[in-house]
Amino acid sequence: MAVSFLPTLPGARKDAVQLMAGSTILATALLGGTGQGPMALIEPGVVTSPISAAGYYVYQSVVDENGTVYFVVDNGNAIYSLAKASSSPTLLPITGLDSPHGIDIDGDGTLYIAQNSYGTSIVTYNTVSGAQGAISLILPAPYKPCSTAEYLYAVAVDDAGNLFALDIECSQIFELKTDGTYVTTAIDPAITGPNVLAVDAADNLFVGGSTINELTAGGVQTQINTVGADESLLADAADTLYATRYTGTGGVAELPPSNYSASAFALDPVSSPLGEGLGSDGTLYVGNYTSLDKVDRSQGLVAFGEQSAGVQSAAQSVSIYNGGNGPWVRLC
Repeated sequence: MAVSFLPTLPGARKDAVQLMAGSTILATALLGGTGQGPMALIEPGVVTSPISAAGYYVYQSVVDENGTVYFVVDNGNAIYSLAKASSSPTLLPITGLDSPHGIDIDGDGTLYIAQNSYGTSIVTYNTVSGAQGAISLILPAPYKPCSTAEYLYAVAVDDAGNLFALDIECSQIFELKTDGTYVTTAIDPAITGPNVLAVDAADNLFVGGSTINELTAGGVQTQINTVGADESLLADAADTLYATRYTGTGGVAELPPSNYSASAFALDPVSSPLGEGLGSDGTLYVGNYTSLDKVDRSQGLVAFGEQSAGVQSAAQSVSIYNGGNGPWVRLC
């Protein structure tokens, strides 16, 4: 069966095709691709808080193709969903969680959850069927762990379904390929406090902590940033990284591929992020302690406040960012 990708919008997109007999799913093939084209995003955008004054802390999040946000509550052992344009989160019926920390989603709507505890499993939950499961990352011989157990703290999944997990006990990355084979890679150059993973559309993997490393799809690993990403790290279709920095100026640092070592812009700068999630349309969600902030970059706001007649205000800046992977098109 031939499957074609005909994007109607720019940005990285995920989906799945299923072979079914009646209502029974016989097989699932994950789909993914990037719509070639520019994506005009206004920065700093408009920041709102669809969730505020919650009785829990909002950590990492992930956004599906429908704009639904799934966010982690580490201190409450819970995963919530928040539909697009809603302010009423729903607690997902996922059992047995032990301080969930990392989260990602594939084109089939399956969540992958890493936990802040010792163990060798990644929890899975399908947001469509409600089926819960687990993927065991017990590597076959001759692999030997550096300790009695792994500590799988972060997780990422690419378009094809290859699964990456960060083992902070042994400071290494596991990759479980779709054919069932494993690859283990030591974090080198070493990172103090590695805690987050991100994978881009080209299957390059980024590891964040006190610094940031890039592990290319070809297996070459280099340090690309010395400031780090202490809480979260994401990549968009333009290969820009979004790094949360708990200390310092706050907010989310936007690291362009032309120079990952320096921030080109700060989004939601007054926040103290515990995590973040990024939609295909460029909408950014920031876990800001008891709030979930939404950074809508489809619109902009320049607030001058009260201004005396005949007196020129101080200038304020608004930027247009191309979040797609195609060049700008000039219309005359």
